[in-house]
Amino acid sequence: DIDLSKIARVKKVLRVSSRDLPAYMGLTEEISLSGLRLSTSEPLETGQQLELTIEFDCNKVGTRKVRATVEWSAHKGDGTCHSGLRFNDLDSITFRKLAQYIQLRRPRPD
Repeated sequence: DIDLSKIARVKKVLRVSSRDLPAYMGLTEEISLSGLRLSTSEPLETGQQLELTIEFDCNKVGTRKVRATVEWSAHKGDGTCHSGLRFNDLDSITFRKLAQYIQLRRPRPD
């Protein structure tokens, strides 16, 4: 098995909104084809199912609605929290746009 999350991931801050999030919003720390790491004001409940709207900083991708499950959540040293979320059943268009976005945003090797 190939772990796509290790191959195709990018550290990027993007706005995420959801009625399921504390203060209705969070910011990505990292995003991959399988999920994202999300920074929020309070911890999320492990196993919680979330409906998210991710605002990408690229017109070709735009705003995408996704469903995700909270895999873990922890406090950070700065008083905020971060959580690992795994995407649930991305549709083929969203998966393709996400792959293109990650490819465009990944740092180029020297």
